[in-house]
Amino acid sequence: MSGGMMDSTAMAGHLTRYIEENMLGPGPRGIGVDDDLLASGVDSMGLTGLITFVEETFAVDIPPEDVTIESFGTIASIVRYLHERRATAG
Repeated sequence: MSGGMMDSTAMAGHLTRYIEENMLGPGPRGIGVDDDLLASGVDSMGLTGLITFVEETFAVDIPPEDVTIESFGTIASIVRYLHERRATAG
């Protein structure tokens, strides 16, 4: 399934699984779509990996100026960003 065909729920699911499996430390896992990623333990290296994952999974190029807390602070904000990118891409 290409990134352009996914709905918000599917996007959030992919992002949640990636973050829980690759970025959260040992112990109880779980992150909500509105949880602050940085406060949840995602560091700058993790964010770099997340951006690469988003670009590859959802077939989108993310310019450095778009990497902001507003766009990448929560799973919900990433999903909104992806919908906005898709809308402006034509």
